[in-house]
Amino acid sequence: GTHGHVTAAAVPAGEPTPSIEPAAVSLVERATTRLTATLRDGTGATVPATFAWSAVDQAIATVDQTGLVTARAAGTTLVLASVNGRSAAAQVTVTQMPVASVTLTP
Repeated sequence: GTHGHVTAAAVPAGEPTPSIEPAAVSLVERATTRLTATLRDGTGATVPATFAWSAVDQAIATVDQTGLVTARAAGTTLVLASVNGRSAAAQVTVTQMPVASVTLTP
């Protein structure tokens, strides 16, 4: 069956490709979020896979092997999920915690 979109990357049919959801996240310092990696074959079916997670700049954000991202310092980095020699990337943007939000109510 033909679908309405064409993938520009030269990926052989049936070669599973990984993706990360969401592909871009914004966090404030010390916040956490979970990314989900999925491996799909040429038909779009999900293939069971164990991903190796890594963060390009661990001063900005770190990621554990479950895809849990922890923001460390303001900046932008990529989090990668790798499987079978292929990687998917998600962009992580970390912003500073606004000082004004630390107001204590008596």
